[in-house]
Amino acid sequence: MGHLVQTSTGGAATASYVVLGSAALLLVLGTVGVQATPPLQLGSLSGPGEDLDSLKNELLNTVRLPRTVIPSHYDLEIRPILTPGDPLIFTAPGKVVIRVRCIVSTQNITLHAFDMDIEHAGVTVTSVQPPIANIPVTGHSDSAELQTYTIELGAALVVGSEYDVEISFVAKVGDRMSGLYRSWYTGTDGNPVYHATTQFQKLGARMAFPCFDEPNYRATFSINIGRSLAHNSLCNSPLETTIPIPEMDGWVWDVYGPTVNMPSYLIAIIVSDFVSVVAPEELSNYEVKTWGPPTMTDPASGEFSARAAAQIVTFFEDYYDSPYQFPKLDSVAIPVFEAGAMENWALNTYRTNLMLWYEGESTQFEQWRQAAVIAHEISHHWFGDLVTCDWWNDLWLNEGFARYMQFLGANVALPQHDILNRYTIDVIQLAMDFDAGPTTEPVRSNVTDQVNNQPSRVIYEKAGALIRMMQGFLTEATLIKGLQTYLDTYEYSNTVQDQLFEQLQTQAVADGTAAEFSVKEIMDTWTLKSGFPIVTIRRAGNNVVFISQEPFVPLNQKLTMQNPSELWYVPISYASKARPDFSSPANMQPKFWVDKYTLATTKIIEDSTTEWIVVNPDARSFFRVVYDAHFLSLILDQLTEDHTVISVSSRSQIIDDYFKSAFAGYVRLEDALEFTKYLNNEIENTVWTTVFNNLRQTNRYLQDRPPAVYNKWKAYLLSKITLALDTIEWEQQPTDTPVRIILRTQLLDWACALGAQKCEEVATTYATELATGTSIPADIQPMIYCKAVSMADTLTLPGDFDVKSHVLENYRAATRAERHTVFINSLACNAPKEDEIRGLLDSAIASPSDFTTAHSIQLMQRLADNPENRGTIVTYFQANMIPIIAALNQTAISSVITTMASYTSESSMVSQLDGLITAALNFVDQTGVINSLNAARATLATNIAWIDNYATQIETWIDTVSP
Repeated sequence: MGHLVQTSTGGAATASYVVLGSAALLLVLGTVGVQATPPLQLGSLSGPGEDLDSLKNELLNTVRLPRTVIPSHYDLEIRPILTPGDPLIFTAPGKVVIRVRCIVSTQNITLHAFDMDIEHAGVTVTSVQPPIANIPVTGHSDSAELQTYTIELGAALVVGSEYDVEISFVAKVGDRMSGLYRSWYTGTDGNPVYHATTQFQKLGARMAFPCFDEPNYRATFSINIGRSLAHNSLCNSPLETTIPIPEMDGWVWDVYGPTVNMPSYLIAIIVSDFVSVVAPEELSNYEVKTWGPPTMTDPASGEFSARAAAQIVTFFEDYYDSPYQFPKLDSVAIPVFEAGAMENWALNTYRTNLMLWYEGESTQFEQWRQAAVIAHEISHHWFGDLVTCDWWNDLWLNEGFARYMQFLGANVALPQHDILNRYTIDVIQLAMDFDAGPTTEPVRSNVTDQVNNQPSRVIYEKAGALIRMMQGFLTEATLIKGLQTYLDTYEYSNTVQDQLFEQLQTQAVADGTAAEFSVKEIMDTWTLKSGFPIVTIRRAGNNVVFISQEPFVPLNQKLTMQNPSELWYVPISYASKARPDFSSPANMQPKFWVDKYTLATTKIIEDSTTEWIVVNPDARSFFRVVYDAHFLSLILDQLTEDHTVISVSSRSQIIDDYFKSAFAGYVRLEDALEFTKYLNNEIENTVWTTVFNNLRQTNRYLQDRPPAVYNKWKAYLLSKITLALDTIEWEQQPTDTPVRIILRTQLLDWACALGAQKCEEVATTYATELATGTSIPADIQPMIYCKAVSMADTLTLPGDFDVKSHVLENYRAATRAERHTVFINSLACNAPKEDEIRGLLDSAIASPSDFTTAHSIQLMQRLADNPENRGTIVTYFQANMIPIIAALNQTAISSVITTMASYTSESSMVSQLDGLITAALNFVDQTGVINSLNAARATLATNIAWIDNYATQIETWIDTVSP
């Protein structure tokens, strides 16, 4: 569906990391076959004889439509009204005729319809087979809770017979960003220009027209869209013709041909004044276009996304050995769009920042993100559209494959971005962080409430990681052939996960790559429960290793953790000093398995245990790995001697495993910190992203330690970062690859934040060029503007150029959210002088103000991000609660306090913030704001506990190392 947009950047001031506590390492002692507790039988929930599955099915049936009739075709007419002054503006009159077949005799037809007006007197049900006759409609009922509309009939429908159900209705072109809704952009006159668009997954189609709005009700759709001559329209199918609407001057019907057999949630309807950019014909066999608002879209901004979409759809056709199913592919940039992106068949929709790329303004990271999201949505045309999950509890079959495939597709569009190595940081590590948290759930969830259940990170990232794990133990060739058969077998239909596993197992047997356990046996342990294992590797003799698995549990959840009845089927593969090819099929395929009942076992391996081994090379499988002191020392030695022998993805994952395991109490924190020593020679973006993600919160906490302590820490980090920057050069070069540009962005961000002298020199150089009319490369603008603003009082630039005024002018002129963010954040980099900080806070709540409400809050948060500003901000907020709330909102109070609480641990400042929270609670009454303030208070306690647990360890360790 809609793409959950989140990727790791490793920037110093972005993203967050949940810091865990410590505990003693629980050693699993034994030799061979230490068994977990046998599976437990689930007891009764309500009484004797009632099991859990039957209760879940009963709950599920209450939210599902009664499967008495099934649709085969819709004829839909709908006319979204956007004309200013029209009394019916922002409504959509329409009529739908649904061909249904009766499969269970019934006198009721129940379908979905929600938040619309239905002309009950005009509802008809007509038999299709001779003798054609109207079935009497005797009444109707509806359920707001289930969002259903029921037509009551005077005679029973006949099993096997077909009927046409005709309903006239008026839907809303709402402002809720689901169903049929209105988006807008700012016109050249400064006023909003409205357009109608749709977002139907999961429950939106029923808000636009009456329909059978569940994923396994597939049908074809013939759609006529009414529009004024001032607009154009788009739909899934190609436009066949345009005809005038009788007696409606200035209005026409756009007639679209029938779609393929598809679920209602994949339908899309757009009425707008958008313009398009066409991809070069030689890139695809189809007409591929990018659409967007005329003020935002031109051949320059739309060319990349159109070209990328054409390249990617061609690649996937070949990869899947399955043709694309429509003669055209439209990608539309929607300015107001909550979902991020949506795979409407042949009519994908995206947020504008995920579709339009501006030379000189957009960054290389933004381009990679756009390519990834485009590939994600196009991949859905096979996984999700051609073959659809039967119900939302198998949504991972849609989203997991799209997440996995987006890296392959994006790599085609941007081969120089090192995209495949990003899988480790953008999928595996994100998934593990979420899956170890308190809100995780199984990949295959038990969805019993179709209205409220929303997909979580596990549906995307963890599912994608598990597919990559299957690639590892099945081989890539077997996985590809199995998926091709799966798509061919189930095209235009719906599946559950067992049907996928069956196809992969059949292919594995045919290819001779089947494991000792079936694909279903293995994968059920990963998809039907949450969490993942941590695997410990110890030397047990020459050529003998001791392997144990246990659930990876954060320290704050260990006390409530229950002993599992089953563990996981864990594939054990490894690379070694003797066989260091991390990507070879021989090293990726499992050498052996640890089954779901085994806590620990010993295994004979082919390689000498006197040399290093790295288990789970390239992080192919979804578990963490830590080692005894013997193997740990050998791996660290290899990194120091020649880190490139160990693959980029493996270096990244080992570092992540050790830091996360240290904060969860499985290994010493000092052992994790040892992995930073070799970084003098590291110049891979994937690795540095992992390092920054894991050190960010530690760095924030240590800022509240005595200056002598933090200065040692800064000096150590800077010694590593500056060496990397010296290697790749501090200033952007014309010969830089995109991945090097992205790496420099991260390194500069940290170097400048930590106070590197060289950063001031680089900022001065670029600011001087800016003053003489030379632009700064887009990727490093955030760091250079920020540093230049912080130095503004001491900078002497040509022509008395004022950096702060330049940044403010650029903020006012900016039209894109990304540009506003750059300039707002830069303004907040002001030197921490009390009068200037108060001046910026005053400007944020002034009336009129240079800033929107959202940008005012963002400016305040960014100011609060600097520990040196906290005292001023606390004093200001204590004196100005009422003006802040009046000018902005209550959220401004909680947002800024939450920002300061996220890193504060020094006792006097903790006391001040706690007092500010108490004061703020007297001025707010919104539940969400109150909850945020209470959570901020809890965060302060967590911060203090972190300092108590880890500060001494870090300070002792830092004293033992030299920059």
